[in-house]
Amino acid sequence: MRVGFLQFQELSTEVFQILNRELSIPLDVDFGKWNFEIEYSYAIPNPLPGEDNLNNTGYFSISMGYLIGL
Repeated sequence: MRVGFLQFQELSTEVFQILNRELSIPLDVDFGKWNFEIEYSYAIPNPLPGEDNLNNTGYFSISMGYLIGL
């Protein structure tokens, strides 16, 4: 479609597929009211059409919690 000097193009990007797979290995430790969790996650991306060279990523996460009795 052309309007004056501008030109418009309609693109359809309807793609449904798994975008990412992830493997997680958690370690959960409780000390009384304290809770600690360490987790390693490894993500494997699935490229969409037109995407190239997606790298796998791995990361650690740490969380700490305290139970407060009410």
